[in-house]
Amino acid sequence: METLRERIAFNESAGFAFNADERTLENVAICGRKSKNGYEYSEAALKEAASMYDGRPVFLNHTAGANPKDRDIRDVAGRIEGPAVYDGERLRGRIRLLETDAGRTLASLAAAGMAGVGLSHVVMADMDKPAKRIARIREVVSVDAVVFPATTVGFSERERGEPPAEHVEEHDMDYAQVTFGALKAARPELLEEAVRESGLSARLAEKESELAEMRAKLDAFETRDRLAQRRSAIAEQAKAAGLDVSDAVTFPESLVASLMDVADDEARSRRIADHAALVKVLKEQATEQTPVPPARKAPADDTWSPAKFYEQFAR
Repeated sequence: METLRERIAFNESAGFAFNADERTLENVAICGRKSKNGYEYSEAALKEAASMYDGRPVFLNHTAGANPKDRDIRDVAGRIEGPAVYDGERLRGRIRLLETDAGRTLASLAAAGMAGVGLSHVVMADMDKPAKRIARIREVVSVDAVVFPATTVGFSERERGEPPAEHVEEHDMDYAQVTFGALKAARPELLEEAVRESGLSARLAEKESELAEMRAKLDAFETRDRLAQRRSAIAEQAKAAGLDVSDAVTFPESLVASLMDVADDEARSRRIADHAALVKVLKEQATEQTPVPPARKAPADDTWSPAKFYEQFAR
């Protein structure tokens, strides 16, 4: 449910009249079917709401605050007398003016046929936004006398055959229900301006930099942890194959480095098993030779290859 304001000229219906003796505005157009913004009141909504206008206060101007019910008593100009009448196009009614400053001001404007003066009803209504349709008026808050822009029809222009005023609908924001997401979607430029003025941009940039640094440190830590786990897995797989990763001759560091690039455990196990089989064959061949060669140190060039590995036993 939203708060709606819709403006319409006093003389938007034929027969508008100001009765100075009775201090009434007769046959005043209160609300029409269609608005300039493309919203349309259903006929059922207007008919159902007609009785709600009886006794509603008439103010000069809209309230300056967000709450449409937060009004100054000095702005009361009169009241709607009797229920509104639906004529097939709009709701019409009678305004009984009071002997207040606001009432006398409104009477003077009506008597002078002041151009650009009209009414704006303030209602709580159910809206079908996709269809741009007002399905039901839940509450009539007030009817406000307002000044239109200079191009809007005033009191007497309709009687001279000039076109009627266009309806202007204003949708008030319920600030109590505003969310960050709604503000970002509806007014992104306003949100950006608020962020700039509050200095949040600089602080956000600083925090983003800190966050990026923390992410880099976390990535480095996760990488080190992952590599340590893989090296430990290689040692376990080598042991299961009858090899010792600490033996630089049968399991050189270059082999460990090549296995560190293999992420898949099964693929890594197959390579270690193949290497273990090669070690076994080379050891058997070396044992058959006489004399038994003394133990050799690992060559200075630690790059592993089957040929170099074989040389350790063949010399």
